[in-house]
Amino acid sequence: MARRVDETRILSGEVMTLLKVLREIDGIVDLARGEVQLLVLLSAKDGMVRPSVLADSLGLRSKTVIDAVQKLKRKGLLKKLGRDRYKLTDKGRRLKRLIFSLPRASAMLGSQEAVYQAYMISEAVLILGTVAESWYPLSRLARHVGVSAGKLHEIVEQCDLFKVREAPHGIEVALSFDGRRLYEELLRRRGLGPTVAKVLSMLTFTPDPRKALSRFFILYLAVSALVVFEILASGLTGVGELGVLYRLLPSVMAAVTWLAVSIYLAILMLSRK
Repeated sequence: MARRVDETRILSGEVMTLLKVLREIDGIVDLARGEVQLLVLLSAKDGMVRPSVLADSLGLRSKTVIDAVQKLKRKGLLKKLGRDRYKLTDKGRRLKRLIFSLPRASAMLGSQEAVYQAYMISEAVLILGTVAESWYPLSRLARHVGVSAGKLHEIVEQCDLFKVREAPHGIEVALSFDGRRLYEELLRRRGLGPTVAKVLSMLTFTPDPRKALSRFFILYLAVSALVVFEILASGLTGVGELGVLYRLLPSVMAAVTWLAVSIYLAILMLSRK
């Protein structure tokens, strides 16, 4: 039993270390949407990347790999040397070293399961911190994270970020003090606060702040389109009257400006990788 507790503490320590590093990585490559970018980064041999070769070795479409390479290039992690040839920049090499600086890095990060486990922990932390309930059903949390309840139960039991208890209707999970601090840190890195996250969650009917933010901006664009039509309609009501052109021009300018600003804000927020 004592040996089992020691192993759990070691695992929790390694996962916490992994999470600390992944938070820094997530500031550059969003782990929720940047899996291929990480694969490209970690697959670089001697700092060199060849998209066509990587696509074959990873079993991915060439376009998928090329898109990931272009995103890494825009972030200053890769630079182009020639046709189908890229090289890691100093920033890219540092990020790769950061990943492999973890304890037991070759064993843990050589396993996709370990990285995915850390991602599931961060997702669970974000959801538990956002929901109104202090204790949340494990089965419902597992559906939001996209993993089986049994797998998630195994993970949260071994991590100090969570508290677990038996309830009449099943197992419930809550954030510990450390889990709450991590939740606030994850939100801060996305430019959000707990109150904003909860409001977005209520408006978009999802406890996941990442999905809530995406849904909110889709809704924002829809409302913006309605505003544009309303502005144009109000400008057109005076057609046939003297001076209609002078009334219509400000409406058109306002509509175009509103739409441009709306699209710009949506692109800025939704394209953060």
